[in-house]
Amino acid sequence: MKNLVKNSSFIICLGLFILSCSENRKEEIKLQQYTYQGSELYKVHCTNCHQADGSGLGKLIPPIDSTYLSTNLTQVICGIKYGLTGAMTIQNIHFDKDMPGNTRLTALEIAEIVTYIDQKWGKKRGIIRPKVVSKALRDCQ
Repeated sequence: MKNLVKNSSFIICLGLFILSCSENRKEEIKLQQYTYQGSELYKVHCTNCHQADGSGLGKLIPPIDSTYLSTNLTQVICGIKYGLTGAMTIQNIHFDKDMPGNTRLTALEIAEIVTYIDQKWGKKRGIIRPKVVSKALRDCQ
């Protein structure tokens, strides 16, 4: 009887472990999907100015910057949707050219772009969820 209880406990623990691993795997797959979709959207909507490597255009267009992204996530989200105006300093370089927005992008698409940018050049925080983007968009206008 003791062996049956031990075996049952082991099987239950193993099952819980497998379930938790599958949840982690689902999240990893979702992160890969967001990152891939974000890279495709970045190519279409951002590469022209910020370049494929995120380097920007000299003193005209700023590079993608991980510090700026991590400290100004709401502004980045709002900028993608509605554009940015006014001066900013990125990597000790002063930029003062307006960035056009793309009002046709959905919260999901912006989440995918920001997730891609964060995975490629940022702090690798994981998925930026559409609900985070939606909240930021409500707050920026």
